Amino acid sequence: MVQKLIRCWVLFIAIMSLVSAFSSYSIRYSRSTASRSLALFAKNASTTTKSAKSNGQNSNTGGLRRLPVVKAPKELMDKAKKSARIIAADTSVKNARNRARKHGAETINALSQALCVPLRDLVKGYKREWRQLHPFERVVADLTARSRQKQDGLTISIVLDDIHEARKEILASGKDWISKIKNAETAREADDVTQEGQDSLLELYDVLAAPAVSGILGVQRSLRSAPVVRLDTPAVVLVGAPNVGKSSIVREISSATPEVNNYPFTTRGMTLG
Repeated sequence: MVQKLIRCWVLFIAIMSLVSAFSSYSIRYSRSTASRSLALFAKNASTTTKSAKSNGQNSNTGGLRRLPVVKAPKELMDKAKKSARIIAADTSVKNARNRARKHGAETINALSQALCVPLRDLVKGYKREWRQLHPFERVVADLTARSRQKQDGLTISIVLDDIHEARKEILASGKDWISKIKNAETAREADDVTQEGQDSLLELYDVLAAPAVSGILGVQRSLRSAPVVRLDTPAVVLVGAPNVGKSSIVREISSATPEVNNYPFTTRGMTLG
């Protein structure tokens, strides 16, 4: 009986030793595999980042903050008026009619350029930065633009097209007024046409360009206030069933302010914070 107990005890110890050895080997193998996987992941991530940089692609976000700064229409108009007022008559021109013609043409040209150059730079700058946005920020911009579209029906492409068309109309009108000034028969007529041309250009800007500039100004406020997510830092994504408190958590631990109510599907899109 004692011998049987001894044999059972020895067998038990042998089995436990095998189990312990196998467990130790499994842990070492798992750690080794995990280390190799992490090393491979880091290598691939580094290679991807270098490839993106070599191809000129953005490896990080922040493009929405680099969008061109839009000034209010009234501020642009006041600056354009100032640019036109500082144009002085060329006293070297002795003939009064020719002097008035030249002064009027230069005044209208200065006004139209002061009105149109900011519009041109705005459209070109937005299109350039839009092409360079990181794919993640394109999604954010698209969601923001859709939210704005629901409010006032405006989209970025529509607003930019309106600004571009307004600029062309103002330039064409400025050229027409310059032609009228150069054909004035007297100095007084040249001065009157110059004043009439200035009023017409400012009115045209106020009717065609100002609403579009105000629209892009509203869209820009939304885009520039969107949180920047850095791709080289950890990010947390909350996904779950309706009415479980996701928005409440986001409001408490971040800068986002999603709507919170006691009915399902209050939040119908992605909220960043």
